[in-house]
Amino acid sequence: MSPDPSHSRRTLLQASGALLGTATVGSLAGCSVLNDSKPDQTAGGRADAVPDDASAVFYADADTLLADSELKAGIDDHLADLSATDGYSGPASVDEMLGTAEDAAGVDPTALSELLLFADVEGDAGYGGVLVWSDLDEDEFVDALESTGVIASAEESEYEGNTVYEQSGNAGVGVLGSGRFVLGTEDAVEDAIDVDNGDADAVSGSFRDTYAGTEGSIRFATAVPESWVPSSSDGAEIDPQPISAAKYASGSFAENGSDRTLELTFHAGTEDDAEDIESVVDAGRVLAEDRVGGLSDEEIEPEMESVVADLESALDDASVSRDGTTVSATYTGPPETVGTALFLPLSGLFLNTAGFLQTEAEETGEQSHEQVTNRLQVFNVTGRVARVDGEATVGAAEMTVGKAPGAEDIDLSGVTMQWVDDAGTYDLVHESEFDEANTDGAFAHGAIKDPDDSLAGGGTMITEADDRARLVVDLGPQGVEGGEMPGVFDEPSDAVTIRDTGLDEGQTASVRMTTASGTATTVRLVVPESLAGADAVRL
Repeated sequence: MSPDPSHSRRTLLQASGALLGTATVGSLAGCSVLNDSKPDQTAGGRADAVPDDASAVFYADADTLLADSELKAGIDDHLADLSATDGYSGPASVDEMLGTAEDAAGVDPTALSELLLFADVEGDAGYGGVLVWSDLDEDEFVDALESTGVIASAEESEYEGNTVYEQSGNAGVGVLGSGRFVLGTEDAVEDAIDVDNGDADAVSGSFRDTYAGTEGSIRFATAVPESWVPSSSDGAEIDPQPISAAKYASGSFAENGSDRTLELTFHAGTEDDAEDIESVVDAGRVLAEDRVGGLSDEEIEPEMESVVADLESALDDASVSRDGTTVSATYTGPPETVGTALFLPLSGLFLNTAGFLQTEAEETGEQSHEQVTNRLQVFNVTGRVARVDGEATVGAAEMTVGKAPGAEDIDLSGVTMQWVDDAGTYDLVHESEFDEANTDGAFAHGAIKDPDDSLAGGGTMITEADDRARLVVDLGPQGVEGGEMPGVFDEPSDAVTIRDTGLDEGQTASVRMTTASGTATTVRLVVPESLAGADAVRL
């Protein structure tokens, strides 16, 4: 049976992601790797190695990170806290994380000194690769990838004098020199070789300037496609659309004396656009601070108190500033606190990529790819207000969803929900799959934005990046004002409701939505302290 081309390409790219995480956590373990071509961070973070077709770059310098024992200690503390919570099954320390990463990637994390991920996020979505600097020779590197099945079917060949291991399905590994390699799609590998040989131009222009303007052991720059910015929605607390005026986004993690600094910068075309972006970014910071600071003691597991406190401190001390056409969100603080802000968003990338690569070796590349990407993205949640005996309560919850970046088509009829509140736990399915004997309730859907009518006329497919669907959960009370309950259901029935009393002022709930591929998205709903005079509220 011949290999599936898409399987092979995804396997290589997932291996690249695992290597990226492996190198970073390897450096945090305090293991030293010497490299005869250590980068000068002020000279552009290896920009001269990036092919000109790239419009996104992410770089990790292990040589600088490895010395940061305080950061490692802070992340170890957070992993220990997480391991003490219910439902967490990940590593309890950076060292344990290293073992997971090595098992997945087949490479000793301490042997990797630098990695640079590059991709085209504007034009060719199938273009991308990872440049690797290490102390491994060719045989060691190839043997490591073969041990996990990443290039088991690759054929050794040559491109412009460089050894290349060609994988079926537009993927491969190229040898650039002593300890230097590139993994990725065939055109990305060949472009990297051409740049390395001086036969093609490296990335240039304003995008290179944006990336080269960052400084730190972790740094990135990317174009900002319009499809990445969520659509505006009625009732949303923040309108994200001004972000679409940003041409690029960049960021970094760097030492700053005894402190550490995290920075995210948006690069707009005009000062007016930058002013609008500044308002959105600062509003997002304030909202996040309010949400974290508003958590009650009952909502925070004791083991997570320090993590929540660190995150609240980081949000409180973070600043948002504007300089001409650029807007920066910056936080500087002690390593243990910055470690929380750095660890929370990056750990998912590192651990999930490595973990799913391991699943790839055990199961199939198709399943692994779906688990990484095929999830729902929630843009906002609205509560429809009902009046029961003159008292206001939330009688229905409406979630505006689309598919996450990189996701394939998502069939809403295959989505399941788990709703948890102080009254109990409820399992829901799409109304088309509802069976009163086996599930607690059902949700319905309606189309908000649906250019190809894939959600209309009984359709349940989210097919486009900008498709938006409204998922509706009926909580029970009738008399919902401003909504369509229970008429949104094809076959209205008391059986589809999950509560009889609605959610009252100040009450909370969580909703976990799982797609057919097994990937889950969880949102937390908080009813405002007052529903007086409202027909709809933000949850």
